[in-house]
Amino acid sequence: MTPLLVTVALVHLMAVMSPGPDLVICIKHTLKYSRAIGIWTALGFACGVLVHITYCLLGIALLISQSILLFNIVKLIGAAYLIYLGVKALFAKSDSKLDFEVTATKKELKPWQAWRDGFLTNLLNPKVTLYFLGFFSVMIPPDLPFSTILVITLTLFFLTLAWFSFVATVMTVKPIRDKFLRIEKRADQVFGGILILLGLKVATAKL
Repeated sequence: MTPLLVTVALVHLMAVMSPGPDLVICIKHTLKYSRAIGIWTALGFACGVLVHITYCLLGIALLISQSILLFNIVKLIGAAYLIYLGVKALFAKSDSKLDFEVTATKKELKPWQAWRDGFLTNLLNPKVTLYFLGFFSVMIPPDLPFSTILVITLTLFFLTLAWFSFVATVMTVKPIRDKFLRIEKRADQVFGGILILLGLKVATAKL
């Protein structure tokens, strides 16, 4: 149990630390709004992980991976959502003030909206679907007892939440936030462009 859990934790941690849509959304929400909003976004990612694990255990991920139609449906919905978020960021209005002692911009995003963005960004990424399918196919023995699977599931959930909460915390360090406030509009455009490119990359992904 312990060696398997350590291996699973290390592999998943490396996966969540790799750059992708989740990281971009987390940094964007944190810098644009607040640490709390960044953590709510992280919670959305973690809840998305729970859904991925559930349908992997039910065998639905295998079905998606073997069906070009289902894979393309998931892929196009995920790509459209990333592009939508990117366009929103491109045309977002700057909320920052000239007083750089302010530690956060005007909070216009509610916690549930941040959670929703994190949840849908993670859930609708077909590459995450394939990652979890490979993860459970290669690393998780089919005869594991339910209690062990539950521990692994909670480990993956909390590792996802912890990593992106850490990112949100680092991004709210005062020098970083102050710098962002000075270039907020340009940063929104950069984040928007990255999200659109990621959306296009997801749209062209192949099985």
